[in-house]
Amino acid sequence: MSSSQELHDRLMETMRPLVDASNIKQLTNWVWIVVGILQAKSIALSQIALYIPGEAQAESRVTRIRRWLMNLKVKFRESFRPFAPVVLRDQVHKWFQMRPNEESPYMLLVAPVLQKHRTNDESS
Repeated sequence: MSSSQELHDRLMETMRPLVDASNIKQLTNWVWIVVGILQAKSIALSQIALYIPGEAQAESRVTRIRRWLMNLKVKFRESFRPFAPVVLRDQVHKWFQMRPNEESPYMLLVAPVLQKHRTNDESS
């Protein structure tokens, strides 16, 4: 067994219990990408592709990796977590500094908390 396959198997063994069974194929793909990055010591797709199993040439493996990376079923977490997603729309102006008629129904904006609701260590 190749070192890439062994690394893949160990990562899958660790990750499988953490993933819903319906997403195992996506997990397998992502684990192969991680194996490629670790083995190649590079994030270049052409280098990662050398460690992805398959009979295809490296170019088609690069295409396969691109397809995996563009998979819309894979969700990424945002870089911050909204802390007040449950404020009612008609109460927003009582808690946050928002422009008149400005809304953020999908929590796309980061609005400052009004001064009167801040704790002492948040005054900056």
